Amino acid sequence: MVSHEFRNPLTTIALGTSTLINFLARLPPEKIQQKLQQIMNQVARLEQMLDDLLLVMRAEQGYLEFHPTPTELPTFVSQTVAELREQNHPIHVHLGTDPGPLLLDQDLLRHILQNLLSNAIKYSPAGSPVRLEVLTTGQVVTLRVEDQGMGIPPGDQERLFTAYFRASNVGSISGTGLGLKIVKDCVNVHGGTIRVQSALGQGTTFLVELPLRIAAPSTP
Repeated sequence: MVSHEFRNPLTTIALGTSTLINFLARLPPEKIQQKLQQIMNQVARLEQMLDDLLLVMRAEQGYLEFHPTPTELPTFVSQTVAELREQNHPIHVHLGTDPGPLLLDQDLLRHILQNLLSNAIKYSPAGSPVRLEVLTTGQVVTLRVEDQGMGIPPGDQERLFTAYFRASNVGSISGTGLGLKIVKDCVNVHGGTIRVQSALGQGTTFLVELPLRIAAPSTP
């Protein structure tokens, strides 16, 4: 499955490059720009897949480290969601009470949010809203990602966080099967938990709970 996911962008890059080499003099500028953009998009896709593979390998070897820094959670969440909104899919965000700066590993937290939201978008009908709720209660930060997509078969849910596993009903939707494994690893390094609630045809909700660590106020 992973080799197939790598082969697709490589094929697109090869075809686009061949077209430019053989027909550059005859192509209008807008067509050249289109081909170059396609190549750049596929290079970015390959880079993301390689990053995912390396992260999973580091986690499996015990090398995935926790580097917390003071993080303004509302600002961080808003910036991460803004990047995903470029996919033109509605994302509704609810931010609870701002607890102030928290000690979080921003790289790992970005992986958690991007993978959960990207999955929710990927497996949802076009235009159906994805919801993200961020709450701090007691000693826990809760991230709740909800979609109205196809749902996950009950028999598949226990294996969702296994590397390379994909649900049996995804059909032709592309994917490496690494996203939820990465989320699980990043949550574990934070000392948190993740669980899923899903029903076929009714959507899926992922609940991430991370320990609430208040950052010490900076000294002047």
